[in-house]
Amino acid sequence: MELEATNIKRRDEAQGVAKKMDGLKVVLVRQAGEGGQLYGSVSARDLAEALTAEGYHIERGQVLLNAPVKILGVFKTQIRLHPEVKVEVEFTVARSKEEADLQAAEAAKLLERTEDAEKLLADTAPAEGEAAETTEATV
Repeated sequence: MELEATNIKRRDEAQGVAKKMDGLKVVLVRQAGEGGQLYGSVSARDLAEALTAEGYHIERGQVLLNAPVKILGVFKTQIRLHPEVKVEVEFTVARSKEEADLQAAEAAKLLERTEDAEKLLADTAPAEGEAAETTEATV
């Protein structure tokens, strides 16, 4: 019974940490060639160290990174805080902090454009009732 209570307490603590980490974005600065290929890679250990630097105690084994990252860009991975609690973290691999900020701004613009395009399509597409009426009027 005591073991079960301890597990519930740890799970609740992990859920609290997960709420704090929700939406967390980490920047990892690495050297890379012209085509964005890294001179090396970003591993689970690198990400764990970056998260620890952000104030979270994360072990390498808690980072669920399938394979090392070998290119520049924005990525997402899960962190296992407890066997029943996982949180998704976004991380950017860039040549510099400034480049990471630029990538984030470009990603935000792309999202805005997608939303604008969807809104435009919704506004220009005729409603189902309207389409039926125009068909009947033509006949």
